[in-house]
Amino acid sequence: SGDTVLVKFSIADSGIGIPVEKQKAIFDSFTRIKYKERIFEGTGLGLAISKNLIEQQGGKIWVTSKPNEGSTFFFDMVLEIGEETTPETHTQQPSETLIIHPNRIMIAEDNKMNQLVARKLLTKRWPELEIVIANNGQEALDLVDEHFDVILMDLYMPVMDGYAATKAIREHHNPNISTLPILAMTADAQIQEGDKYLKYHLDGFIVKPFDPSVLYEKILAHLNRTHAKL
Repeated sequence: SGDTVLVKFSIADSGIGIPVEKQKAIFDSFTRIKYKERIFEGTGLGLAISKNLIEQQGGKIWVTSKPNEGSTFFFDMVLEIGEETTPETHTQQPSETLIIHPNRIMIAEDNKMNQLVARKLLTKRWPELEIVIANNGQEALDLVDEHFDVILMDLYMPVMDGYAATKAIREHHNPNISTLPILAMTADAQIQEGDKYLKYHLDGFIVKPFDPSVLYEKILAHLNRTHAKL
């Protein structure tokens, strides 16, 4: 009608596909598809919840699929047509705080997947950022004489762990290196209890799995704090 529009969405995959006789059942709660004696992980609730939400808003959801070729899921909804508005323009005032962005960060981490995740998150936020990987604490110590803005330090690594590497960096004869911001990367949420991380001369911590906004915020906070002292 004049005030509404029917919008149709679709998403396709190239997975195992769904047999015709099971295509209705997948929208029921706790239904999972068995394929070659393997039941795929999950609770079997995702599609049931999606169906419920879509139908509550007057839409419908369905699937077309062929085994060994993939599936395409569709849903449609009737949406109101909004009024066109002109965005407000604001004159940006100069910020009183100079925001410094990192140019070079060391990631001291032995897990390849964690290295990849951290690299992707950082370069997504700062595309020009140079990242150097140290696979253990000893490599971090060997590289620390090069210029870095921040070090992201895993605490449990082979050869030399993050605690020992941090202690050695803090004892460095060059004050520009000994005072480098070092943020622990750890899955141990207890590190925050009683400021445990301060005991090991760490400036802060980031709990795995990474929350991108927390990662960016902590890097910028310590980077700007360092530059404010200069």
